[in-house]
Amino acid sequence: MEAKGYQDIAGPNPVLEQSLKDGYIKDEMKWRNMKKSRELTSHTYNSDTADDIAEKISSEYYELLRKLEQRLEEERGGKQTEIFK
Repeated sequence: MEAKGYQDIAGPNPVLEQSLKDGYIKDEMKWRNMKKSRELTSHTYNSDTADDIAEKISSEYYELLRKLEQRLEEERGGKQTEIFK
């Protein structure tokens, strides 16, 4: 966010909001679910919860992160001038 000129955006919720507005990420609910899963893993010792989150990492979250990485790589390489053509 700082590299884009946003000096006052900090913390997960403002970063998610701005990333959605700027088109860096889509699927808002999946991103919010990933954030919630991350919060749960910080404070849980329940194996069922951990197993559920591990499943979501491979079935949903990995793809979200891969799409973000691809979007950032395209921007870095100058291959994309519009967000999510």
